[in-house]
Amino acid sequence: MFMEFLWYNERMNRRARGFTLIELIVVIVVIGILAGITIVGLSRYQQDTRDARRTSSATVIAGALEKYYDANGEYPGCTTLDAEPAALTNNILTGITEGSLVAPNADNAEVNSLKCTEETGALTINGEDFFEYQGDGSTDCAGSGICLGFTLRYKDESGGAISEIGSRRIGTVSSTAPTLSVTSSSFTSIDASWTNVANASGYTLQRSTDSGFVNNLVSIVTNSSTLSTTANSLNPGGTYYFRVHANSVGGDGPWSDTENATTSSLAIPVITAVSNSNSQITVTWPDVADETSYTLQYTTSSSSFTSPAPTSITGIAANATSRVITGLSTGVTYYFRLQAVSGATVGGWSTTKNATTFVPAPTSMVATTNSTTQITADWADVGVATSYTLQYDQNSSFSSPATITGITSSVRAVTGLTQGERYWFRAYAVVSSTSSDASPSDDATTSISGPSSVSISSSVPNAIRAYASGNWIYWNSSNCTCGNWYYAVGTASASCPSGSSRQFRFGSNYTSPTTFRGWTGWTTGTQRFMVQPYNPYGIRFHVQARCVGSDATSGVVQRNSSYAY
Repeated sequence: MFMEFLWYNERMNRRARGFTLIELIVVIVVIGILAGITIVGLSRYQQDTRDARRTSSATVIAGALEKYYDANGEYPGCTTLDAEPAALTNNILTGITEGSLVAPNADNAEVNSLKCTEETGALTINGEDFFEYQGDGSTDCAGSGICLGFTLRYKDESGGAISEIGSRRIGTVSSTAPTLSVTSSSFTSIDASWTNVANASGYTLQRSTDSGFVNNLVSIVTNSSTLSTTANSLNPGGTYYFRVHANSVGGDGPWSDTENATTSSLAIPVITAVSNSNSQITVTWPDVADETSYTLQYTTSSSSFTSPAPTSITGIAANATSRVITGLSTGVTYYFRLQAVSGATVGGWSTTKNATTFVPAPTSMVATTNSTTQITADWADVGVATSYTLQYDQNSSFSSPATITGITSSVRAVTGLTQGERYWFRAYAVVSSTSSDASPSDDATTSISGPSSVSISSSVPNAIRAYASGNWIYWNSSNCTCGNWYYAVGTASASCPSGSSRQFRFGSNYTSPTTFRGWTGWTTGTQRFMVQPYNPYGIRFHVQARCVGSDATSGVVQRNSSYAY
């Protein structure tokens, strides 16, 4: 009993004192938790209510857009929806209330929560509640034009998900094809531009190296705001074919006409190569448009610029039209080619041209007669010559010369020539297989041997009475009447070298008066001659003979008659 008393007494004391601090805190926490649960539940309820209203409004707006399509065959453009609610509900989105246009959580001052964008995924809500009208992606739809389709998007509050209502129908892009224009803009690029097609969400531009769009086909997709582009990384001087069509949510439009353009190219130079000396060649060419430099190559190979490796001269100045190549070997043929360069673009190689460095020609020629069959030719020495070629001819034009090659000195005796002939000589210096120009020419004539077996004989016609005494012939005065034509006959002969002819001339003298009748003119062949005597005196005969070639005459041999009868 005592213990019960104590417990009861203690309990009564507590009641007298009230709740402790801990008890009060516990009570407050419990009340707060219960209040929070109530508030969260109410907020969630409010969000769900607004989400339902938002979905309802979006559905109503989408339905009104479909009714607009039924009436007009198209959906309205974005800026058309950006109107006052009264105008919008009366003329565009008929059959809905103005309140349907306002998002549940929009600002109190907002009267139209329809907002437009032309890019997918553009919807963002940063403390703002609205309905996003997303058109077909074309600039026409984004403006005051028409839309081929739409997507109405809005964001739920409860879960943050984006809901979409798409148009039930999709229109097609215009059947009009773009008008395409292409222009070469550089060595490696072509500019393409085209006209706009209504409601195009973009364009596809195709490029190929053939008009059938089979080879090297490249497709370039651009957005609807771009009506031009540049095709890059093309080959210089290449012809490319282009076509373009419009893209849209309802399908692609027709292809444009095919157009082509050729990228710029560097012209292939036309070169000439001319030897200037025994160690120098000049290469020339007309200037090539648009070049920034030139590259020149040369080699000693007639068939290849790879083996042996050619000598390359790069960076020849722009607008240059010639290059002098020095330090070359004498008498060597060099082959040249040239290409124009513009930055990273190089033109084609020119046709190969060649030139041979000069072998200096001998500067003089002296021809000297040695004998009847030999002439010595002597010309100026050429230091670089490895041999000489000598030509000689009986015609100064050297129309059909005899040629002696491989001569290792600058003098040569030419034998076996014809007596009494004139010969012209010229020489060439040779290095390897390359010959110089001809030296000056000089001429000389072989000498000719005098006549041999020269003889003379004389006779008197039978009708004439005469007698001989020593080397003289006398006429019988009884048989001679002054003024009558009595005469004596002499005959001469001689031998001359082959190729030459013999010539004679005759003379006579008398015993009294002592008179030399003089020489007759030169005649050819075996000759007979007549002399009219002075009656009654004696006469003696004489002959001179010589040999005559084409260009020389021998010395004269004289014979006198040794007897007569």
